[in-house]
Amino acid sequence: GEMVSINSWHPPAYRDLGVQEADVSRLEEFLTITIPHKQDRGMVLDWLTWCLQNEASKPGWSLFFYSGKKGTGKSTLCGVIAKLFGEKNTITLNSVDKLASRFNKPVLDSKLVIGEELKLPSGSSKGNSLKTFITEEVTSSEQKGHEIEKVRQFCCFLFTSNHRPDWIEADERRYLVVEVKHDGHASGPKADEFAAYVAELNAWMEDPANIA
Repeated sequence: GEMVSINSWHPPAYRDLGVQEADVSRLEEFLTITIPHKQDRGMVLDWLTWCLQNEASKPGWSLFFYSGKKGTGKSTLCGVIAKLFGEKNTITLNSVDKLASRFNKPVLDSKLVIGEELKLPSGSSKGNSLKTFITEEVTSSEQKGHEIEKVRQFCCFLFTSNHRPDWIEADERRYLVVEVKHDGHASGPKADEFAAYVAELNAWMEDPANIA
């Protein structure tokens, strides 16, 4: 149909290990520590499960991890999710500037797009661009030195921020804002305990068999 597809899926290396039995206890433990609301934890797992089981499709909504404190484990949680998608299928941005820019094809080439520290003014053009990318499968994309293309994109979007996302409209359905809140944040009474737990979790993630 005179369209070009992007988001080539590279099967993560851990899938070649032949592990058939699922064990999500470590992930559930981490979610229990960092996300206080049980319903939110279930939605996060549902979103993640569906995305990994349907690589050729895209969800119509994105996850948004918010915490009013620093050091709550948002980046670590994103790291776990990135491991599950595979490094070749993931890109992490410090802002949405590259995604919302003219030459955004290198970003849209990734299956999982993680935007950290997202903060937008109400009614911004970048916010409107995000809405389109989250829901629409057909978009215009361009890379430097090439003509603009009409492409199909299958990106999954995940955002984080320490700033309350007041710019999201009350009836907005494209984001599930999940509060990450606990006493182990950087200035909390359990900061040292949580930091030790995160260090242990990061070491555990380095073994592909654990991710599998």
